[in-house]
Amino acid sequence: MPFPNSPFWRSMSTASSCRVTVVGGGVIGLASALALLQSGFRSVRVVAASFEDTTSHVAGGLWMPFALPEDADPALPRDSDGTRRSKWCEVSFAWLEELMQQHGEEAGLHVVDGAEVSAVGPPPVLAPQTDAGPAIGSCYPLVGLAAKELAGDDMVFPIRGQVIKVVNSNLDKYLAVVHRNGQHTYVIPRPNGDVVLGGTVQPHNWSTENDADDVDGVWERCCRLYPEVRNSKVVGPVAGLRPGRQGGVRLEMEPRLTKHGALVIHNYAHGGSGHTLHWGCAQDVVALAKQHFPVESISKL
Repeated sequence: MPFPNSPFWRSMSTASSCRVTVVGGGVIGLASALALLQSGFRSVRVVAASFEDTTSHVAGGLWMPFALPEDADPALPRDSDGTRRSKWCEVSFAWLEELMQQHGEEAGLHVVDGAEVSAVGPPPVLAPQTDAGPAIGSCYPLVGLAAKELAGDDMVFPIRGQVIKVVNSNLDKYLAVVHRNGQHTYVIPRPNGDVVLGGTVQPHNWSTENDADDVDGVWERCCRLYPEVRNSKVVGPVAGLRPGRQGGVRLEMEPRLTKHGALVIHNYAHGGSGHTLHWGCAQDVVALAKQHFPVESISKL
């Protein structure tokens, strides 16, 4: 029976009284948890297999729509809801700007000059702008590739990325060439002299092992693009898996409660754009949750 008609559902109360479990400790999961807390959901717990070995830790951390599932694999249909994706980008950018204004680089954000070109013409343009026992209204934004098993979603697939982490404070500009063949070239400077060199976009490749040919290719392409790269101290190569999905990002509510009476909200498969879409998607998670768990207004004397 769909949950709006269930007696259990009718007995549920407000946002402040429900327990929320967010599955996933990357930028998507943490943003969802923070947005829920800020919106009046007082009991929010984040669980993850690891809070260090996540896609977000391997990422360059750049705000830019990149390696979205339909872009990474040209065989997939285009996202039919480009307007929604554009909104997520804009909301996330505004949020990052606000953090910069309030906290500066203490927030882990900084702005760099840079340039990006495409080797085969202009890039695509976005459309216009649980505890034991019964859970009480838990909300689960599922995480990345784990959704293939956790949500039983066979449309989920990996998009492998190979990068090299180096240190060189003289690399202070973002430069990128988008090749469209999965062998991109980008130099992403981060605070304190850390730099991410990339990279590859390899759909349906599950390997997290460093590939010698990929590593050599990334290094040589980046050195040709930005010769100062050769003077860098190499920290090491890292390979990671971006969460892809046929049909693009899944952000929606399950039509039924779980057997324990929990509400499930899915928010996963952001490809290489987790940092770009995170806050916009988190706001949509909150909006879905509020449809069924109203936030009390607090009277002030």
